[in-house]
Amino acid sequence: MINSPSNPTGAAYTRNEIKALAEILADADISIVSDDIYESIIYDGFEFSNIANISEKLKKKTFVLNAVSKTYSMTGWRIGYMAGDETVIKYVESVQSQSTSNPTSISQWAALDALLGEQSFINDMVSTFDRRRKIMVKGLNEIRGITCLNPNGAFYAFPSIKGIYGMKGWNEIEKKYEGEYKSSKLSSFLLEEAKVAVVPGIGFGNDDYIRLSFATYDENIIEGLKRIKEAIGKLD
Repeated sequence: MINSPSNPTGAAYTRNEIKALAEILADADISIVSDDIYESIIYDGFEFSNIANISEKLKKKTFVLNAVSKTYSMTGWRIGYMAGDETVIKYVESVQSQSTSNPTSISQWAALDALLGEQSFINDMVSTFDRRRKIMVKGLNEIRGITCLNPNGAFYAFPSIKGIYGMKGWNEIEKKYEGEYKSSKLSSFLLEEAKVAVVPGIGFGNDDYIRLSFATYDENIIEGLKRIKEAIGKLD
């Protein structure tokens, strides 16, 4: 399973990294699922690539997943799609039709119009996300105990919170939210103290991080960062 750009980190494989991965997988007896849902939301001139368009040999083993929810902001329409070996796709259709029934005809026509319609608005959307990304990452790095890398794509920041665990007030949080993971404890603290919702990193397999989304207005991001900074400041 390849998810690039990734949720939660926003990290993405470069074309050369995908090529190197393809060389390793070329003769492996596996199927590859390429989750490309954030393919259009990329920054700083990053070039999106997936393994199916790099390796003709692996193309036959690859199944590409995508949807209209991210690129076209159509999350509520519930339309996704899959490309791959025709025989396998027929079996996938059988499973899908018995497990989730069918998307509405309205959603299908709307998705078709989105995919085949004029696409220039995507650049404007990505430009807006890029501005918000910079606000988010800069603001997080200005908070004591937090460090954050620039994501290559998507609309998430995944900052390290390890520096907070050594603060004077952390022991009180440990006691108050006994039994929870550390990232969950911090998330609960921020929700109660700052009224800001973040996602614990443990849900993605790393307890030293939290996930934030910058898919909201600039003002909300700035206000949220201010509240987080004030809340964390009380621990030092």
